[in-house]
Amino acid sequence: MKNRAARIALALLALISIAGSEIALVARADDGKKRRVELKSVKVHGVDLQKRTADATVSVEIANPLGGFRIKDVKYRLKVNGEQAAEGKYISEIRVPEGATVIIDVPLTVSLAALPAIGWNTLTDGFMLRYEIETEFTVPVFMFITRKVKANFTGEMPVKNLLSALPGKVKVQPSNKP
Repeated sequence: MKNRAARIALALLALISIAGSEIALVARADDGKKRRVELKSVKVHGVDLQKRTADATVSVEIANPLGGFRIKDVKYRLKVNGEQAAEGKYISEIRVPEGATVIIDVPLTVSLAALPAIGWNTLTDGFMLRYEIETEFTVPVFMFITRKVKANFTGEMPVKNLLSALPGKVKVQPSNKP
């Protein structure tokens, strides 16, 4: 039973990985450059069958050809085919210098309880995965002045694209807990 739950969690994390790799921020400079956010890997740390959750870490690469920026108190939520599939928060400040690429590891809690509904909705939607990533973060402006920003990213992807991209996108880290 534990192995089956781990495989199901891994499949959902693969979806998160592939869906996230399609995200690009819209901030552009006059020369056409833009900031890019790409999911690099997903590591499953453990599955809690009583809570019906899986804990994971997502490595995100931020390429920034534009001016440097800082954000903090990042909260994020993933919905797949209308069901909340995962959420997390990253409280530490993220600094991305001008012209740099930064990789950060953010925690993620996956809801295993949402998997049956996601599977059914995927079947009834013609094997199409529709995802929405909701984010909220704070931008320090000056001294004690901050600004809360909310952004949503949406998209869709045929299941066949998920299956063809699976092998290189997901890494599983076995837990040392009994």
